[in-house]
Amino acid sequence: MADVALDARISEKAKLALRRIFGAASRATPTLLEAKFGKRPSWTVRGESGAIVGAAMVDEVPGKSERITILVASGPDGRLKDLEVLAYRESYGGEVAQEAWRAQFRGKKPGDPLRVGRQIRNISGATISTNSVSAGVSRSLPVLAGLLGIP
Repeated sequence: MADVALDARISEKAKLALRRIFGAASRATPTLLEAKFGKRPSWTVRGESGAIVGAAMVDEVPGKSERITILVASGPDGRLKDLEVLAYRESYGGEVAQEAWRAQFRGKKPGDPLRVGRQIRNISGATISTNSVSAGVSRSLPVLAGLLGIP
């Protein structure tokens, strides 16, 4: 899979998402993370005290005809803190960006099953998107755990 680079608009959306997820007082240190599926923009996030409060990374997953850009954020324990859809380029199926659908991922940890139709609700007309976003979260969580030093 190709490396992910962020344009100015997506980069700004990622910064806003990090603030929303970790709080305005947090400091996100950007890095370019080398994963087995390519280089990904990522951040280690520290709170006011300087302690690590989490990590986040951007991934791109396939939609029906366009890529979907997501930000996956985990807390210091490696569990998913939140998921943000930074860019959804398809003409329909954008419900994957809605809070109600994204909320079902919170608290998931690396290795948890995230199969659409079982642990994750499907969205009618967006089967490819729901499967792709779920797969992106599944492959990102272990990478973030590694970034946080969690075995």
